[in-house]
Amino acid sequence: LGKPIQCWIPQEFTRGWEEYAENYCWVSNTYFSPLPKRLPPTMADRENSRILYYQWAPILMAIQALLFYLPCLIWRLFNSHSGFNVRRIMQMANDSNLLLPEHGVKNSRPSHRRTRKLPLNPITESSPAGACGLTSPAERAELARRGGKSTSRSYNCCGRRSGNFLVVLYFFVKGLYLINIVGQLILMEKFIGTNTAFYGIRVLIDLLQGSDWHTSGNFPRVTFCDFEAKKLGKNQLYTIQCVLPLNMFLEKIFIFLWFWHCTLGVITLITFINWFLRMGFARYRLKFIRRYLKIMSVMKDTDKTTSKKFVENFLRPDGIFLIRLISMNVGDMMAGDLACELWQIYRHKRAQDVVAEEMKYIEPIPNYLGHPQPPGLRHHHPEIGFITAPAPPRTSGGGGSGEKVVLSMSNGDDSIV
Repeated sequence: LGKPIQCWIPQEFTRGWEEYAENYCWVSNTYFSPLPKRLPPTMADRENSRILYYQWAPILMAIQALLFYLPCLIWRLFNSHSGFNVRRIMQMANDSNLLLPEHGVKNSRPSHRRTRKLPLNPITESSPAGACGLTSPAERAELARRGGKSTSRSYNCCGRRSGNFLVVLYFFVKGLYLINIVGQLILMEKFIGTNTAFYGIRVLIDLLQGSDWHTSGNFPRVTFCDFEAKKLGKNQLYTIQCVLPLNMFLEKIFIFLWFWHCTLGVITLITFINWFLRMGFARYRLKFIRRYLKIMSVMKDTDKTTSKKFVENFLRPDGIFLIRLISMNVGDMMAGDLACELWQIYRHKRAQDVVAEEMKYIEPIPNYLGHPQPPGLRHHHPEIGFITAPAPPRTSGGGGSGEKVVLSMSNGDDSIV
C-alpha cells in the first residue's frame, strides 16, 4: 500500500526498466479489463476502458473544498455592505446572554434589562439609513405618509435603502450552495466516468450484492497498461498488469462524498424553503415580532396598526432577519428583549415625529397686554398621551370697549374659563 501503483513486469526488465514502466503507466493512465476475459483487441477499445481519475483525486477534492468555501466567502465579504456588523451583533448578544445571573425571572428581571441592552448599540449604530427606521426626519415622515406602500415598493429593488440587503444576500448564498452541491454531484460522476445519475446508489447496491470491482469495473484494483520501448532499433509493444491500491480507498471516499452531498442538498433545500416562508411573506414577519411583543407585555390590542408599521417601516426585513438569527443562535429571551427595546425606540421616535407635526399647525399667541404667556390647551393623543398647545386668543364678552383680553386657563382641564 506504500506505492500508488505496482506493476508486474516481464522477467527481462531491470530495476530501472521497472521504475520507468510504473511511472509511465501512472501518468499515462491504465485501462480496465475483467481478468476472466481477453484483453480488448484494438487500441480504440482499450482507450474507451481507460481509468482517468485515480491520480487526480486529491486535486478534485481540493477543488471541491474551495467550491464549498466560495459561498461562505461571498457572505463574509458582502454582509458588511448591509450596514450591519452581523458578527459583532451575534457576539455581543451571546456575551450578554452569558452575563445573565442564574435567578428566577421575577427577581432577575431588572438585571435582564440591564444586560440585554448591550446588543442594541451595534444594531442602531451600524444600521443603514433604510433599515431599523434610522432615516432622516423627512424620510420618516414620507414613510409614515405612504404607510404600507413603502414595503411593497421596496421589494421591487434590493439594497440597503430597501432594508432587504441581508435577506437577499442570504438567499443568494443559499442558492449558491444548492447550485454548488448539484454541480459537484455532476462533476464527480463525470470525473469517475459513469453515465448514471445515481452513481453512489449503484455502487452501494453492487457492493451489497457482492458484485465488486472484478465485474463492475468501479474503482478497479487491477488494470493494464500498454507502452512501447525501442529494442534493437525497433518499437516493441509491452502490455503489463498493474495494481492500484489507491482505488480501494477512493471507492469508499467517493461513496461517502456522494451520499454526503445528497444529504447536504436535501437539508439546504429544506432550510431554503423554510427561510423563504419566514421572510418572504409579510404576515409571517409580523406574526413573529408580535409574538415577542405580546409575551413581553409591551403591546396592547390597540397597537396592531402601530406594530404593523413598526415591522414594515422600522425593522424592515433585515432587522427581522437579525432578530431571527439571535433567536436561533442565542435564545428567545434575548431576541424578545431586543425586539422590545427596538419597539420602545420606535414609539419614542414616532412620538417625537407626532409632536413635531402637531407643532407645525399651532401659531404662537400674540401677547397683547405684555403678560406672561398662559398655559395652552391639552388634548389626548392615543399613542403618546397628552399634548399641550398654546391657547388661542379670546376676547372679552363686554360689548363696549372692544379691548382684547387673553383669559387664563383652569387647573389642567381642557376648558377655558
